[in-house]
Amino acid sequence: MGDGGRVHLLVDSRSVPPEPVAWVLPGYAGRLFDYFVARPDHHRPITWGRLDPPGTAAVADDPTQAVITRKIGQLREVQLAGQLDPAWGPADVLALVNQIAMTWAAQPELSEAAAANAVDPTAARRAAVVTTVERLFPRARRGPRGPSMTRSQVAG
Repeated sequence: MGDGGRVHLLVDSRSVPPEPVAWVLPGYAGRLFDYFVARPDHHRPITWGRLDPPGTAAVADDPTQAVITRKIGQLREVQLAGQLDPAWGPADVLALVNQIAMTWAAQPELSEAAAANAVDPTAARRAAVVTTVERLFPRARRGPRGPSMTRSQVAG
């Protein structure tokens, strides 16, 4: 399992799509979906790496934890700016968006059945991922602290 964890860190920290920000969460989910469509072989080592008990794979300079911490911080800032419903914790938002985007990578046994019912199954699945995230986490119009922040303000 230790080798899977190292592969997980390599794949997960160097190949993730750009940062999630509240109003671009649907696009982030779509890009993550695209990533796993293009690289289905990456899902297995990531999943394998997650089998390591907490604390065995994470170290102080763990690049995956740095990416996760940065994304959670960005989501928290967007929530504080009033642009994302604070009813969901930022880690919850990130976990849900990631899992929604990876649904098909985690369930290849459903691909054949889904393909039989769609003209373009990949496009249909991607559209379902993006629409689900749009509906779960809609963009708020204005925050309690004034006008909406720009993406560069949040990502910077």
